[in-house]
Amino acid sequence: MFNTRLLLVTNILEKDYGEPVGILFLASYLRNEGFIVDIFDPQINGDMELVGLEHKCKEYPYDFVGISVLTSADNSIDVVTRMSKVIRAENPNTVIGCGGVGASLRYEEFVGSMSNNVGDKYMVGVVLGLHWIFFYLQEFE
Repeated sequence: MFNTRLLLVTNILEKDYGEPVGILFLASYLRNEGFIVDIFDPQINGDMELVGLEHKCKEYPYDFVGISVLTSADNSIDVVTRMSKVIRAENPNTVIGCGGVGASLRYEEFVGSMSNNVGDKYMVGVVLGLHWIFFYLQEFE
């Protein structure tokens, strides 16, 4: 069992968009590997102001927060930047990462925005990387 505490978040804020299957799958795998994983889905209550995310980030000093970016729409970068600022305010030493289709398709824009607005402890594509590690490990079992 690792002592590493992770928080996985989806960047969809609108209520009733759909289940965050990707982060649920990833959380299950990471828990199975011994990580302590929490999930926050802002769409459950329509957390447009990110108050729920702020409260969640106050619960623990997370080592890593991963944001699942499900769309490459222009507002995705703005939403992830807002989320990252909330996360950084409550967990100044955490590594913040994002992945998924939106982050992969607009990689350079995400890196630029996060570096300018959040700081140097930011990674883009880490969730996608963990996903491929999972499938790679499965080949050797």
